[in-house]
Amino acid sequence: MKKFSILILMICWLPALAQESLDEQIKCGLDLFNSEKYEEAEKIFQSVVKERPDNEDVLFYLANTQLAQFKNEQAIRNYNKVLEINNKNIDAIFNRSNANYELEKYRKSIEDLNRVLELDSLYIDAYSVRGSSWFNLEEYENSLADFDMAVKLDPEIASNYYDRGNSRFMLARYELAENDFSKAIELDEEEPDYFFNRALTKFYLNMNPDACEDLEKAASLGDEEAADFLNELCSD
Repeated sequence: MKKFSILILMICWLPALAQESLDEQIKCGLDLFNSEKYEEAEKIFQSVVKERPDNEDVLFYLANTQLAQFKNEQAIRNYNKVLEINNKNIDAIFNRSNANYELEKYRKSIEDLNRVLELDSLYIDAYSVRGSSWFNLEEYENSLADFDMAVKLDPEIASNYYDRGNSRFMLARYELAENDFSKAIELDEEEPDYFFNRALTKFYLNMNPDACEDLEKAASLGDEEAADFLNELCSD
């Protein structure tokens, strides 16, 4: 994979040296992005933007490379430029919401996600991210409503059950939370957080032996906090 990435780099810089078309450079930038070479892809798109400063797609690609590198403020500036050109670019709105989320600007993220859902009420990831934003604002009923919708739209995504379980846990709906964590585990048995949070829920439900089994499983999957809890709460 490393050799392959180096090959892409060599090929992608050749068009610039040979004065090939900007379209070819864009293609190379996308290849680098898809190979998770975000910094190199960003450099190519920055070069192309100088030639096409009002191109919606190029600005979007540039913003995406910055978002992938957690350059969230730069990404937001470029998503804003995209939306000045096309205020209905739903993916730019959604990605800007993610950048605001990473900056802990949850209400700004929610504003964008509201707009996304106005444009497409079935945009499942918008419900998931908005639910997480509400959760971080400690507005758990709102987060629960969004995770309910995410689960309804795609009942095969483990993380949505996990997130809904967390909302229910914070609302002291422990039996329902335990059900959600169990469903998340059914879909993905390799995620320690699912076992850890189900363990905490089971302690609240006075299911201590089962809770200890979950802590043990979480610890075996590499969760150090679960190992500490296991020693503290489950030692004979």
